[in-house]
Amino acid sequence: ALYADKAHRNATMFSNKLGEVVVDNNLTIYDNPLMEGGLNSSPTDDELMPSKKTVLVEDGVLRNYLYDQKTACRYSKKSTSNGVRVGSFKSLPLISARNIIIDAKEKHSKDEVIEDTKNGVLIYDILGAHTSDPASGNFSVSSSILFKIKNGEIVYPLKKAMISGNILNSLSREVGICDDYKMLSGSMSFISAYLPTVKIEDIKIIK
Repeated sequence: ALYADKAHRNATMFSNKLGEVVVDNNLTIYDNPLMEGGLNSSPTDDELMPSKKTVLVEDGVLRNYLYDQKTACRYSKKSTSNGVRVGSFKSLPLISARNIIIDAKEKHSKDEVIEDTKNGVLIYDILGAHTSDPASGNFSVSSSILFKIKNGEIVYPLKKAMISGNILNSLSREVGICDDYKMLSGSMSFISAYLPTVKIEDIKIIK
């Protein structure tokens, strides 16, 4: 949804929103192909553009999209070093995030977030994230590892469930960010992400 080719074609939920508040002002999101230990860290992208950190969302405000050289030239911008050959060295470079990171001004431990939750569900994994709609932000995924949270305690496991909502709506509300970061690789994409546990509201869970 933050790739410039799609954003400039009005094909994502972030199109025409540069400079606007798009998520909770606690959140900052950036792509850092220079991070130490990043799965996609390297001195350059596959178009030999020097790698650099690109802030996408800063304190809730949309600041940038990601560009490869082709898209940057088309829209009179500069490449953000996100030209990547996906799948094979024979393929043409395309825009791809490299090491996506969610940061926040305020972070808490996961235990603190659980203790502050009166009625919720702790979700450890999801299946089907690649089916989410970047145009609308709507998603519907499944999870098989869930636990009920009641009055600040994990009380019992839940059966497999469907989880749905709109990511932009959820991130626009108050978002809680934990300090338990993990490096994750995309199972069906080139992207890697350095992500914490996130507490959001307005999610439908159907068992």
